[in-house]
Amino acid sequence: MERHQSTAPHGGTARSWALRVGALVLGAAGSALVLGWWSPGGISGSTVSPMTCLLSAAACMWAAARGPRKARRSWVLFALVLVLYAGGDVLWLVFGGAAGTPPILSLADALYLAALVPAVLGLALFPVARVRRGTLGPLIFDAAVLGAAALLASYVLVFDEVIRRTESHLDETLFLVYPITDVLLTCLVVLLLLRSVGDPRPDLILIGLFFAAYTVADNGYALLTVRGEDSIHTVVDLIYAAAPLLLGFAAYDAVRRAERSRVMQRHLRGLAASLLPDLGAIAALGLVVTLQRPDGTATWLLAAVTLVLTGLRQLLLT
Repeated sequence: MERHQSTAPHGGTARSWALRVGALVLGAAGSALVLGWWSPGGISGSTVSPMTCLLSAAACMWAAARGPRKARRSWVLFALVLVLYAGGDVLWLVFGGAAGTPPILSLADALYLAALVPAVLGLALFPVARVRRGTLGPLIFDAAVLGAAALLASYVLVFDEVIRRTESHLDETLFLVYPITDVLLTCLVVLLLLRSVGDPRPDLILIGLFFAAYTVADNGYALLTVRGEDSIHTVVDLIYAAAPLLLGFAAYDAVRRAERSRVMQRHLRGLAASLLPDLGAIAALGLVVTLQRPDGTATWLLAAVTLVLTGLRQLLLT
């Protein structure tokens, strides 16, 4: 008994030091990235993105080993996402400046596309809250309305120009599949947080910010590329390099805190949260009216879907 009591504090001290070192490493990596990126002639984000991906992947594996048991599969999948991103980034870093489009870059695209699978699975398996009877249907309708509104806004602001300027259907698909997936995953994270009550979940907030950051970066990269502009040393370049650190800090928080309990609710709590899907739909439709040409068939189709889903949601609520 005495030996057990004497070793427990030592284990707790080692764990505390490991957490401090992890936070210091992640923070130092982020600070070095920002300072290096802003300095004259400094490093580009694409140069350090493989390192931030691998550093955060290690943090995710640490969370898989030492974090809450229910989330361990998700952290392994998130680590796989970052490793695939790092592999694609290395290939682009080495071969991206070559004349033409080397075939090896097709492998980089394949790695990026493959990363979408563990990203979706990791979030789907991530334990957020205990599901009560009757809560899944409203969540699906809210996600459908908010997701349709976000896709409509993205189409008006970004996708329409990308489609018009892109001649290859393959390039068009590659430009759009990433931001579409990121938008839907971000909307799902937001709704999971708003529709559940209980202990705070900084880890889930950071995961949502991770997907939101890639949404902005992927949209920006698509626009810059179809306009013939370089993304190096732009905000897009910085986001690509810094976004993996958000997932690393989420893993750090998961290890630092014990398992947390939240419960899914049938209705969104609070006036702002309950109106969020409707406000998103109204904002997206407002963009259609003010920015889009009236002959955009895809735009009006998305607008019609958004209106129908919003109406069905209201019927479900009443």
